[in-house]
Amino acid sequence: MDHERPNLPPPMPKSLDARLIVVIAVMVLLSLLAANTAAFLILRDQLDQQSKDSLRQGQHLATLVLLERQRVLSDLVGVLSQRPTLRRLLDGDDFTALVDFLDNFRTQSDIDWILVCDSRQAARTSSGEPIAASLCGL
Repeated sequence: MDHERPNLPPPMPKSLDARLIVVIAVMVLLSLLAANTAAFLILRDQLDQQSKDSLRQGQHLATLVLLERQRVLSDLVGVLSQRPTLRRLLDGDDFTALVDFLDNFRTQSDIDWILVCDSRQAARTSSGEPIAASLCGL
């Protein structure tokens, strides 16, 4: 007959002491589960808040770095546009000398590329990595 009902739970103990021990054990397990669930939820919320704060600080720092880089590039453009050598090379037809001058300025200024556009927003020449002529419209 034991072979016919293998999935049934074990019978409840008959004595009062055994039942009391089972009830206490169940109560302890339920209280541990409740306490750990609360601790998990609190920890999850704290970690979520910390990650949001870190992301906000990272965005702020990136914005500051980009604004500083934009200021430096604007200053470099001002310096480059006021150089008489650049004006002379742009007015002339010596593109090799112009590219050499721009390459030298680009290397000294630690920038990736320089694009020179004319008044019709067409690319005149560039220095550094290949650049799409459509950038002149920007």
